Amino acid sequence: MIIQVEDKVSVKNLVAFDLSSHLLSYELSLSNPSSLVNVSIDVSSMDCQLGRKFLRGICGVKDLILTDISFMAFSWANLTAMLKFSSLKHLTLYLETVYFTVENLTELLCNMPNIQSLLFINAHRFAFGKHGWTLGTTSQPILSNRKSVKFDEFYGVEKELSVVEVLFEESRRPWRK
Repeated sequence: MIIQVEDKVSVKNLVAFDLSSHLLSYELSLSNPSSLVNVSIDVSSMDCQLGRKFLRGICGVKDLILTDISFMAFSWANLTAMLKFSSLKHLTLYLETVYFTVENLTELLCNMPNIQSLLFINAHRFAFGKHGWTLGTTSQPILSNRKSVKFDEFYGVEKELSVVEVLFEESRRPWRK
C-alpha cells in the first residue's frame, strides 16, 4: 500500500532547497519559488506526475547540485524533457555510478543553455563508453556560455584529457539551427 502525501511548501523567502530521498513518492509543490536560487537533488526514483510538479517549482534556479542517480530517475520517469533550466548558471554533477554516459550528459546540458560553470565530482567514475568521448551533434549550443569547468580530482590520464578537449571544442562550436 502506497500512501501519497501532499506537501505544499511556500518558498517566498527561501534561497536554498535540498531534496534527498530514496523515493519521491509524495507531492511536493513549491509555491512562490522566485527567491529560490540553490537547489540540491538526490533521489533515486520518482513518480512521473509528482516529479513533474516538483520540476516546475525549481526551473528558475541559478545553482543546481544534481546526482547522476537523480538524472537517471528523471530519465526513467520520462521527465528529462522537463529538466529545463534557462536561468541556471552553475551545475555541480555528482557522479556516483558508472552508468551515467556522455549521452546523458548531452541530454542534460541541452536543457541548460546559459550554464557558466560546470563542476564534476567523482569524474573518474564517468562512463566513457565504448564509442569514445564525444558530445555528438545537437541543434543548440552546449556550453557556449561556459566560463569554467572543474573536476574535483584530475589525474591527467588520456581519458580525462579527451573529456577536457571535447568540452573546449564544444564551447567554441558555433550554434547551428
